[in-house]
Amino acid sequence: DVLATGGTALAVCKLVERLGGTVVQCNFLIELGSLKGADNLKGIPIKALLKY
Repeated sequence: DVLATGGTALAVCKLVERLGGTVVQCNFLIELGSLKGADNLKGIPIKALLKY
């Protein structure tokens, strides 16, 4: 997936937790750093193969 603003990733993380799961890390193929999506996922480790 692509990390842009982080809105979709944050919604998925909240859903996983609401269903009783634990989010241990979010993985992305591409992170668009200029959109600062990682700021919306504070406290969750993030890995991206490519950063633009």
